[in-house]
Amino acid sequence: MSAALQAQVHARVTCVDVSQKAVEACARRGLEAFRAQIGDEPLPFPDATFDLVWMTEVIEHLTRPDKAMEEVRRVLDPRGHLILSTPNLACLPNRFLLAVGVQPLFSEVSEDVVLGRRLSALGQGGQPVGHLRLYTKRSLEEFLRLVGFEALRIKGVPFHQKGMWNRLEGLAGAAPSLAMILVVLAIKRETAVNA
Repeated sequence: MSAALQAQVHARVTCVDVSQKAVEACARRGLEAFRAQIGDEPLPFPDATFDLVWMTEVIEHLTRPDKAMEEVRRVLDPRGHLILSTPNLACLPNRFLLAVGVQPLFSEVSEDVVLGRRLSALGQGGQPVGHLRLYTKRSLEEFLRLVGFEALRIKGVPFHQKGMWNRLEGLAGAAPSLAMILVVLAIKRETAVNA
């Protein structure tokens, strides 16, 4: 995705990942890449370095999201933008699953195996992916405000790419609070609420 972005917009793209393997893959594609555990260590960049920070499916994996967003805010230019995506705890399927006592999608109770939702029709089961924090549309907006961002727009997008679930998710996406994935465009506020 980063290579495609760099080719499309002819901009300098810098990648950061906790995985050394991912960093090496980016470097092989000619991208500038750094290994860092955001939230647990500082990002290796000066203040106000970037016009845009793009965090795709990251925040739900972080042990210290407040610290991570503090670092994102620090490296973002005062006029910069943040694009962030994360699973929606309150998506339409989860509302039905909870009503019948099934573990919500995107949530995990074990580090070794997915428990509480062996529903092959939903494509679930198998290995956990390390989700530690889950957000609803409201909690994500409130969290971003707390850490110094203002959501300009929140859009719901499908998780599945084809088939019946994609069509159903497309309908739910008309209301972001029901969509499976939330995508936020935000700006940096002058001060963080928790500052």
